[in-house]
Amino acid sequence: MAGSLLLLVFVALLLVAASSAFASASPRVLRCRVVKRTPHYVIVKHVSPRLRLMIRRGQHTLRVHGVSYRVVKRSRGLVVLRHMCRTRKPTTPIPPTPTPTASGHPSLILTAADITAIRAQISAGREPQTSAWNVFLSSRVNGALSGSPAAYAGPLASGGVGSTLELALDKDGAAARNLALAYALSDDTKYASKARAYLLAWAQGNTPTTYADCGDKWAGSYQAHGAFMFAYAYDLLYGSGVLSAADKTAIEAYFRHFTDALDTYNTQLRQEWVITHPTYELPYVWDSTRHYNVYDNYVGGDMVLLQQAARLAMARVIGYTAAVDGILNSSTDILGLESITKASLAPRNDGDGVSGHPTPVPQVDVYKTPIASRGGTVDYMTYNTRVDAVLLELAQNAGWNSSKAAALRTRLHTSWAYLSRYFGSDAEPTFIAGDVAMTSVDVPRFALAYRDFGDAAFLDLLNSGGRSTYYESQLLGPVTLTHSIVR
Repeated sequence: MAGSLLLLVFVALLLVAASSAFASASPRVLRCRVVKRTPHYVIVKHVSPRLRLMIRRGQHTLRVHGVSYRVVKRSRGLVVLRHMCRTRKPTTPIPPTPTPTASGHPSLILTAADITAIRAQISAGREPQTSAWNVFLSSRVNGALSGSPAAYAGPLASGGVGSTLELALDKDGAAARNLALAYALSDDTKYASKARAYLLAWAQGNTPTTYADCGDKWAGSYQAHGAFMFAYAYDLLYGSGVLSAADKTAIEAYFRHFTDALDTYNTQLRQEWVITHPTYELPYVWDSTRHYNVYDNYVGGDMVLLQQAARLAMARVIGYTAAVDGILNSSTDILGLESITKASLAPRNDGDGVSGHPTPVPQVDVYKTPIASRGGTVDYMTYNTRVDAVLLELAQNAGWNSSKAAALRTRLHTSWAYLSRYFGSDAEPTFIAGDVAMTSVDVPRFALAYRDFGDAAFLDLLNSGGRSTYYESQLLGPVTLTHSIVR
């Protein structure tokens, strides 16, 4: 016992002596030689800067003179530590809110000016759009062109993630969106005609599922991906000439019905106990010593964000003014845009436990635990932030209040900047041991960050992978095509 105490005192004295020099250097990686090994700890030595550290068995992180490191490798004679808080490149100032677009079509995500600019890039053979266009046609559009819609009659009586309804909506919604984008960027009406077939099949063959139909409070969000993609497709096809007046009447009636059906899930959520107890907290799933605010999770979680994104897209594209105003302009509804995005991007929580990281973490899903079959915690966080970014684009193009838009842009930029540390060539390890960021799925989502803010750091991150293949399957599709020009 006395020997262990003397050893700890000795190590502490060495650390104090080295602290001044270390604070100015803070190396990213420390490759330390093991000089003593016991069943409970090892003593490691680093030459320059001169350090002698004790690492307990099972210890994954430690602080060295106020700097956090993660143990990334252990062997018989070597321990490698990596700096957990890299210095990011300075971000550019947040650009002002873009000028609202005029009403009409297209105007949800892409405007006529956006489409003209993208087509000019492709015509000139410029990258990354040209390669992305070729990949998009071969890997996404050709299959949709040769496929056939398979509308689910509905309503759904039961089911959850992976239900027949969700899978069918996602598949046919993506096909309609991809074909509509191919038409918009080529003027080839064969794509528009096939997109029309997908839209009409669902408008004439599907009854949207309400909360009363199935009793599953998540079923609205299961339908939201497909609903959003159909609205995106309709916006791009509206002036193509392939839609008759009767077609438009059928599609717009379907969208109005769908918008109201999704609102039944909002009505159910407003009645939840936690809504009247907004200070209620629960421990993180991965760390019982840290807590998150449950109200923020309900109001700013994926379920509400997806439902409101789909409702806003469908309502705006058909001129359903009451629904649009309810989302954008209500000062009392807890599920209005300002309220839900604030809960998502400025939630109440106890941080991620990493020195130098913000507390609270600017993303509501920090409390979740990674699930191998569904992705990691950082994946959940980029998923959620991506929907906030889509809502911002919809709102800006609808002429949303400029001061509210500016506040949301600030919160959104903060969240993207926080999340970007986990991706790219100099990515930090994630804050939960064993969690692995899903780069193939998550990195394409940063195309929204780059389009909205233009930070060099976001562009560097996008360039760390194969940009021509980036595809955001659930809402936007080929984001390198659509989101590579800063607004």
